[in-house]
Amino acid sequence: MGAKRRRFGNVRKLPSARWQARYLGPDGVMRTAPQTFALHIAPHLGRLALAAIKPATIRSWRGKLLGGGTPEPQAVKAYCLLRAILNTAVRENEILRQNPCRIKGYDRYHTPERPTATIAQVYALADAMPARLAALIVVAALSGLRWGELAALRRCDVDLDAATVRVNRKLAALKDRLEFGPPKSAAGVRVVALPAAAVESLREHLAEHVEDRPDALIFTGAKGAPLRSGNVVRAVNCGRP
Repeated sequence: MGAKRRRFGNVRKLPSARWQARYLGPDGVMRTAPQTFALHIAPHLGRLALAAIKPATIRSWRGKLLGGGTPEPQAVKAYCLLRAILNTAVRENEILRQNPCRIKGYDRYHTPERPTATIAQVYALADAMPARLAALIVVAALSGLRWGELAALRRCDVDLDAATVRVNRKLAALKDRLEFGPPKSAAGVRVVALPAAAVESLREHLAEHVEDRPDALIFTGAKGAPLRSGNVVRAVNCGRP
């Protein structure tokens, strides 16, 4: 059995008789794409008849997007959205015999490998941070936990004797608030083993900065509120050696 193909988007007809384009976001959620269409597709291809759009047209359009400063991830999103739109013209309305968006490699982009901090750099940064954030840097670097998982950790989630952390929720930043919730999938609920250095850092942090109750957040803002990523980024930028 072949590998299941990822579905990048589709087009659907609304009760108003208008058409809505949607694409699959990196978080697995289908999102409407008015900006992608209006900014990157309509200005270049909107006046063309569907039958006039050929693979060469798609190559030229993509080249103009990238040459005009459109980031490659955005160009990929626009290509996948256009492909979904034209699939409707092929499969449902039979306006086209073949989808011109069939160019190999246009639906993905290369993500360069990010540099990895050395242990010495991790501890140098931790030492330069406010005391309440030093352990966050060490645990983040040595555990592999995601930001939302770290920010949602409570005292009851940590077992220093077993050197483990139980991940069963995350903190998400919504448009107007922070919200605790379950991980994205069942696989996100897990127990993570901690190296000795992370355990020692957490032990000191729990003793000095965390309230003595099971539901106390381990990492908080300066006034004890849930931690916001922007505050940590600012502290990292100020403390970076």
